[in-house]
Amino acid sequence: MLLAAWYYGALDARAGRPFFACSDNLQLVTTAVSVSYLRYAAQGYFASPLLHFVHALSCPKRTAVAIDSLLALGHLKSVRLTSFTVVMMTIAANLGSMATPVGNPQNLYLYSAARMPLGEFLILMLPFTLAALVLLVGAIVLFGRTPDALPLSSAPVLADDCEDAGVPLARTVPWIVLFALALASVARVLPWQVTVAAAVAVGIVFDRAALRHVDYALLATFVAFFVFVGNMGRIEAIDAFIAQAVVGNELVVSVVASQVLSNVPAAILLSGFTDAWRELIIGCNLGGLGTLIASMASLISYKQFALVHPRAKGSYLVLFTGWNVAFLAVLLVFALV
Repeated sequence: MLLAAWYYGALDARAGRPFFACSDNLQLVTTAVSVSYLRYAAQGYFASPLLHFVHALSCPKRTAVAIDSLLALGHLKSVRLTSFTVVMMTIAANLGSMATPVGNPQNLYLYSAARMPLGEFLILMLPFTLAALVLLVGAIVLFGRTPDALPLSSAPVLADDCEDAGVPLARTVPWIVLFALALASVARVLPWQVTVAAAVAVGIVFDRAALRHVDYALLATFVAFFVFVGNMGRIEAIDAFIAQAVVGNELVVSVVASQVLSNVPAAILLSGFTDAWRELIIGCNLGGLGTLIASMASLISYKQFALVHPRAKGSYLVLFTGWNVAFLAVLLVFALV
């Protein structure tokens, strides 16, 4: 019903929040997972099968398959499988992003600071990217299935014989242009100030509503990390200790520092003490594995998982830490030999 209200313009986020604010404790009548879904729905966030179902109503050829896709949601009852899937997705995001300079923030910063040619960077990270891919595929094939999971052969696939409403081209073109500007800045063809100004302008003019959904609390957390790192670097005793520890041990120190500072602040801090850019790039990328705060991607995925499965946060952290430590150990040995 909420989706229908959104689809036909009878409900928006402004009206959805007061509705839940005036409601009694919904967990008394349904599960915490259902409450989480309802709160997302009140803000206009719906699962893909639901959106496909609504679009399919205008195309009879797709209705039956869309219904099967919607009903298939009930087949995935294993919280363990959900936890494993989110953990693997997070590891894949952290390791897959290390392949290019634009894949993650620490790469972008270190690539710029080192003035490293693009080809050299790609060749440097290629072996680790391939090794990570092999580990991910192996882990998923060996541990990624449970008896209550929906078989791949029975997973419904939506037909392409009707055109989806999709996102209007006029809304996507400005972002495509902005992405091209960002790549030009990374390639040192365009000043980064121009791209930043263009990004702010495009956000305000073409998608102002998206600015309301930014996780500003998470951004504030990382700003606090940067402030903390900057202050530490100004303490003479700590400055001397870091300078002594880093030289000759850049790879290991950057991995360890990432576990407590997160890999982006660690990259910024350690870059002031060494010019061993190759080791620093490898270490800060591998350092995104390990603890929950080692990378922003890990914090984001944990927060989303906790919203849907609040009672499984402890087991998720155990599973997350175990797999991250395992991947980190293998890749660190691979980097050191």
